Amino acid sequence: MLREVLEDAIERGEKIKKDIVRELLSSTALADLLHSKRFLETVTRILNSKKEVSRLIRRHVRDVLKVMSIASKGELQSCEKRMHELERRVDQLSRHSKKKKSRRR
Repeated sequence: MLREVLEDAIERGEKIKKDIVRELLSSTALADLLHSKRFLETVTRILNSKKEVSRLIRRHVRDVLKVMSIASKGELQSCEKRMHELERRVDQLSRHSKKKKSRRR
């Protein structure tokens, strides 16, 4: 019962969303905006600003991590890879040592 009510509500919500999108796409206001050079330039500036802000934030986070001596994700991954390699080598040496001991007996 509850499941049917929820599915019906979702279905009606999807229909409403499709109707709104269809109406919006066919509106003259949107067509006017999309044909406006000033609007497109503004959207382009906003997108470029977003990219620039994102780039600056990433750069400053890296700088803060360096100042605080906190390892980056890449540095941690490199250490993890090195640790796995060392574990593998220790296991090999351990197996090799056990073989030598068994041969001596």
